[in-house]
Amino acid sequence: MATPSLHPRLTADDASFLYLERKEMPLHIGSVSVFEGPLPLEKFIRLIDSKLHLIPRYRQRVIPAPFNVGHPSWEDDPQFDIRNHILEVDIDPPGDDAALRELSGRLFSGVMDRNKPLWSIHLIKGLEGGRSALLCKVHHCMVDGVSGVGLMGIMMDTSHDMPILADKPEFAPRPLPTPTELYFSALSQGFTDTIERMIAAQSSYMNLLQTFLAPQTATAMQQVAPLLAELAIPPARLPFNKPCAGERRITWNEFAFSEARAIRGALGGTVNDVALTVLSGAVAKYVRKHGFNTSKQFCRFMCPVNVRREDQRGRLGNQVSALLVNVPLDIDDPAQRLTEVNRRTETLKNSRLADLLHMMATWAGAIPAPLQAMVAALPFVQFASPIFNMVCTNVPGPQIPLYALGQQMLTYYPHVPCGNDMGMNCAIQSYNHKLAFGITSDAAAAPDAVHMRDFLEESFHELRRAAGLPEVHPEAHHKTQPRPVRTRKKAVSVGD
Repeated sequence: MATPSLHPRLTADDASFLYLERKEMPLHIGSVSVFEGPLPLEKFIRLIDSKLHLIPRYRQRVIPAPFNVGHPSWEDDPQFDIRNHILEVDIDPPGDDAALRELSGRLFSGVMDRNKPLWSIHLIKGLEGGRSALLCKVHHCMVDGVSGVGLMGIMMDTSHDMPILADKPEFAPRPLPTPTELYFSALSQGFTDTIERMIAAQSSYMNLLQTFLAPQTATAMQQVAPLLAELAIPPARLPFNKPCAGERRITWNEFAFSEARAIRGALGGTVNDVALTVLSGAVAKYVRKHGFNTSKQFCRFMCPVNVRREDQRGRLGNQVSALLVNVPLDIDDPAQRLTEVNRRTETLKNSRLADLLHMMATWAGAIPAPLQAMVAALPFVQFASPIFNMVCTNVPGPQIPLYALGQQMLTYYPHVPCGNDMGMNCAIQSYNHKLAFGITSDAAAAPDAVHMRDFLEESFHELRRAAGLPEVHPEAHHKTQPRPVRTRKKAVSVGD
């Protein structure tokens, strides 16, 4: 595993997640992964400690610049102690899926302590069937959904036998810079970053201009014009678009990835379109349950788009843009809904709107850091209509089983933050031939979001039937049966 390329100062994109964070809107991403057997705490700590030098960012903390003259910088944490980041917790009996979801909601609530590196792992023991789980949190200022695999990369392996590195280098943290050093470093770097952002924005502008002048782009813009007109109309507030209080609730469901591909093959579109169609069907059921009239109404999804270039692979930080996709809520035919989702997403992608939004964000990042921090610190203003109703992020994962200390990871449920007036968001990730939907909600804005589990189930099976696939018992898609703990002879000893 290559050591990631590090920059000593947060970019404007990364820093925005610090500036915007509130107790009502914790901005960490994460996951809950379930394993077939126990993960001993001391062995697990030694495993992570032996490989942490491969991701040095995880031993650095955020240090603000004096007077916010520049964005915060990453500095080695002189008091770093891995035991402050890897904790063990017992799940409440009976240790079933419902208990795991309830515990996960509690652990994902609250903001992370900025006086230490912004990541943590909770090792959850006591699950039924002898299983265990890991709940991982990493602040969004460190990673996005694509680059956030650093921690997973040192925890997991493709084989049962995961060695602990014996010759790890000792961590020798550099002394924290003085306030004077921080001030002049931030001032100098801020000027350089502003120039670089302006050059990058101009380069993006020229690339986009060349693209927009191409004949095929003109055709795409004609197709996207009606969608742009629609996006100019603010979406209606859905029942979960309410102010958040900060207490998180978690629910999830998973389906066979092969069936999602079979649906795509029968009805068209992409697997991403299938996932968004399933989610929009579940949202329609949820809002109707609350008495919302879906006639001529839509849900506006903000779908993050990876804009990381090939030469930026392995770098931490955020390299994302977004597509705003309006999905009508009054389409009852799931096949027709998938066709409409595919038409809209393909039109938006061909129009290069994500690149345009990224260029605008690049220009915004050239605004002086003190002004960015001041604006972000202002209280959130509740508008009559939200900019979008829900975040839906979809990240591809490995399609082979992964292991930690010889125990196979059975399921992987992603977590995406919610807040402001977005009381419910969704993260989707594939792993080992499964497609998992993780719903994060705020207890004040969407107290009954647990129903989304059933609504996702219903929406998926409606789409299956529309695709003409044979019936499968619903429990076979999302309920991972407890497996007996197996003993193995390990080729590499990891201690007791």
